[in-house]
Amino acid sequence: MQPEPSLPQEPQAQQAPKKFNIMTVFVVILVLALAGVGFWGFQQSSALKATQAELSTLQGNFDSLTAEKNSLSGDLDTATTDLEAAKAELETTKSDLSKAESAVSTAQAKLEKAGKLADILYAISTVKSPTDLMAVDASIKALKDTALLGEWTKFLSDATPENSANFLLYLISSVQNELK
Repeated sequence: MQPEPSLPQEPQAQQAPKKFNIMTVFVVILVLALAGVGFWGFQQSSALKATQAELSTLQGNFDSLTAEKNSLSGDLDTATTDLEAAKAELETTKSDLSKAESAVSTAQAKLEKAGKLADILYAISTVKSPTDLMAVDASIKALKDTALLGEWTKFLSDATPENSANFLLYLISSVQNELK
């Protein structure tokens, strides 16, 4: 017998163990990394848009506040100018009031003196006794008017009609001068 010729055996197809393909792993990692970066970029883009919207709102508020500040500054300048004008007017009014008070005081003094001179004129016209004459003398001396006192002294030293007339004329003109 002959040995049967054996068919050559086909080599058994051995399943080759799957090799860990580094390239595949690298591609997977790369895809995952790109997906992560894409997601991160999307989040950053969203955050940027929100920040830009907030910045726009804040810029609008800033512009509004700047306009209001400028308006208030203008109002303050106007108010300051008005205040300075009012102060100047107040000072003028104070000065005018002081002048008026001085004029009133002077007028009161003149009126008071005119009243005393008129009282003397009336007292002279109603003299009935030497005591009345002494009261007129005291009133004239109390005025401390040297010109009136001089006319009075002339009248007392020489009671002529001329000295009497001069005294009365001086007294009447003094009353008139005080009332002007």
